[in-house]
Amino acid sequence: VRTAAAPEHQAELKALWNSSLPINRLPTELLVFIFILFTHYNLGVLYHRRSNIPRVCRYWYNLALSAPPLWRTVYTGYEPTRRKYVTHCLNSSATSPLHVYIRAFLFCEADLALFLPHLGRIELFKISARFAWAATVLFLNKFALLKTLRCDTNSGDKLHLSAERFPCLQSLQLENARVPKDPQIYAPLHTLKLILCPSDLSLSECFGLLSTSLNLKELVLFDFLRSLVQDYPTTST
Repeated sequence: VRTAAAPEHQAELKALWNSSLPINRLPTELLVFIFILFTHYNLGVLYHRRSNIPRVCRYWYNLALSAPPLWRTVYTGYEPTRRKYVTHCLNSSATSPLHVYIRAFLFCEADLALFLPHLGRIELFKISARFAWAATVLFLNKFALLKTLRCDTNSGDKLHLSAERFPCLQSLQLENARVPKDPQIYAPLHTLKLILCPSDLSLSECFGLLSTSLNLKELVLFDFLRSLVQDYPTTST
């Protein structure tokens, strides 16, 4: 004769069975690391993958919500509920350094306001040309931890980049944006990519700025040099 477990005991029995599964017997740090690898493999599906993890079981739900590194990558996405999702990521990431990607078709001042209290812990920031207006606003603030910045603009916007506001910057990629003139911002760079960037620098000024980049390992200048003002003497024939 089979006796069904009382309803109040079914959840407890399922939890005990779930805890016996091999994957759930892994150390929590390793399981969280697997979650991070799974969710960050493709940013395009980051929203769906990361949202589904807590739905697998109560153990994964509790583990995911108590693992700030899992939520450190903030991708604005295309979903109508993106603002609620971004808020959840920013809050759940606690004090973890943030990786922020602003690429969605929908991004307004209300979305921008969500990031303002967290600028001090953004470590990587990438923003597409569609939202260059947001970059010009954000970059008036200090990014104390920012190491990697990629920004595309549409019309040669001045981004007001300076070493004072970006003291830890190591990788800089600009496209269609005005080149910063602060020599101190170039000194710590390991990577510098200037793509289709208009400039009012002279050739000697440009070389002077680059000469401060003693740690530079990668330099890409795409359709940039011809925008410089030629200040070297020409020889007559």
